[in-house]
Amino acid sequence: VLLGYRVKDKRIETILNNIRNLATTFDPKAINEAEKALVKYPNSFMMVYECAEIYSVYGMSSNNRSLMNKSLELFEKANMLISQNTNPRISTVTIQGNIAYLYFSLGEFEKGLEKLKENNADSMYSTEIGAYLSIQMNRTDEAAPFLSEGMVKAFSELVTAITGYIFVYCSNKNWNK
Repeated sequence: VLLGYRVKDKRIETILNNIRNLATTFDPKAINEAEKALVKYPNSFMMVYECAEIYSVYGMSSNNRSLMNKSLELFEKANMLISQNTNPRISTVTIQGNIAYLYFSLGEFEKGLEKLKENNADSMYSTEIGAYLSIQMNRTDEAAPFLSEGMVKAFSELVTAITGYIFVYCSNKNWNK
């Protein structure tokens, strides 16, 4: 990396696939395998990020604060390693969203809310901000503008998707759909 070379290590992908397979069946061995993988590849973005997700899912589903805190730590580390990321669906903003949801799960609503507000590019978290403000924190006056923003964005996306489908079906002459 220091010399500008990217070494493609198939072992990382093999280990990640194994952990993912264990996680799909909620096998507790996934956590053990993640721990071993993190020792072996502590500075691999994909390893750190994927393990953070595993810890997050296992922690949230079992309300295990220790696993959720480990996930927070790993997401923060993934944020520092983001320059290695090759997945366009993962960004600093999405990682911060994951961190926010963990804070919410830990009952730290102010921290979670702060993360979402700081990373609300293009109103992507407005609906969640409004929902947490109104449902969890009873701050309805503060929630209303975020909920309105989220509603307008959702409606706009729905209209765009419907319009797109109309053109798809018309171009295929699929009049029944």
